Amino acid sequence: MEDEIQAAIIAKIKEDPSLGPKLLRLAFHDAMIAGPDGSILYELDRHENHGLKSPLNLLRDFRASFPETSFADLIAISGAAAVQEAGGPVIHVGFGRIDSAKPGAPGHMTTPHDNAQQLKKKFSSSGLDAKDLVVLSGGHSLGGFGPEEARQHWTAHPDRFTNDYYKSLLGMEGFVYPSLDSDKALVSEPDLKALVELYAKDQDAFFRDFALSYKKLTKPSTRASGRTLCPFLTCCNKGS
Repeated sequence: MEDEIQAAIIAKIKEDPSLGPKLLRLAFHDAMIAGPDGSILYELDRHENHGLKSPLNLLRDFRASFPETSFADLIAISGAAAVQEAGGPVIHVGFGRIDSAKPGAPGHMTTPHDNAQQLKKKFSSSGLDAKDLVVLSGGHSLGGFGPEEARQHWTAHPDRFTNDYYKSLLGMEGFVYPSLDSDKALVSEPDLKALVELYAKDQDAFFRDFALSYKKLTKPSTRASGRTLCPFLTCCNKGS
């Protein structure tokens, strides 16, 4: 059934390519706080989650077709589908995530102003290491940042999943150097920069390690306490 869900999501992304980066961002934001548990449904008013209502509404429609699948599973699968549709690795994340009935604790999401140590600390609190930090940051090859009217992109081809993000970080000729502090942090410490240099040279290594880190990020988790199935997932947060 996972392949069926991915195929349906990929078809939607083909209709609207802007959905791909949003779905990948949605998966990351859901999993980073307390594990992949669908708690993002209750966190849409937080500034870091601006713009995530539309992909959530899409998944709400999909849940009507796959009612036995948790919202958390749909989010994790949709992020993998976005990567695949953009030319990245095929990732199967499976099922088994349980939806939360409450938001995760605020203040744990990474920010554009984080330095290397802050990023490492936040990833560590989510059960992720420095390698996961660098490789999952490669998801910035998709999409961009800033307001829609002044959108900036990390790469020249923000609709393709490639290793160009790392080339940008190293200031390679023909690539725009990212302006965010959290991007610059990845080349500010030797252990992180070594991974950036590896992935800039070897896209196959990036794809392999991204698939592994994405599975780790979205693995069914027990990090959250008091997690129960929300009976109102089909009706809550219907705003656009």
